[in-house]
Amino acid sequence: MPDLIIVPRWSGTERSDFYPWLIPRAASELGLAASVVPLLPAKDSPEPRPTAHAVSEAIATATRPIVLAHSVGCRAALIAAAELPEGQPLDALICIAGWFTVDAPWPAIVPWLAADLFDPARLRARVRHLSVVISDDDPFTADHATTRERFEALGAEVTVVPGGRHFNGAEEPAAWRAVERARSLHPR
Repeated sequence: MPDLIIVPRWSGTERSDFYPWLIPRAASELGLAASVVPLLPAKDSPEPRPTAHAVSEAIATATRPIVLAHSVGCRAALIAAAELPEGQPLDALICIAGWFTVDAPWPAIVPWLAADLFDPARLRARVRHLSVVISDDDPFTADHATTRERFEALGAEVTVVPGGRHFNGAEEPAAWRAVERARSLHPR
């Protein structure tokens, strides 16, 4: 059974946002067993390298994983995917509320903003399907047009959801559609 690896947003857990809604639905409708990777060293003060390492370990132990990452989790998943060994591609990486910049960065987010966190060429070579869902009114990164362009330069299929904010709802249909699409592209 393929695995759905969820990398949460800053301070996120398996009980946050849309994850409790999406996890059982992914299991019952798509046959995806889900797990949530913890933000490390702590959910309220995650750091890029420890969190990316946890994502890498989850990918390495999964069966044909689909990674769904949310906000800062996207940054960790991008790092982990780019560092996968050659010959171990990731079928799908879904970034919900993905970003490259933050409008009003706080000190703990600054390490996540580094431009060299991952190698774009390695990422493109290791991810078969990169899907990004962003909003036109995200309160953390207002320039959705530039975000879209930067993800498209990585080969991503980008969806802009009008009024989606930061996708913190109890149900997020755009996230579900991205998982369905990834599963349809990589059945088994």
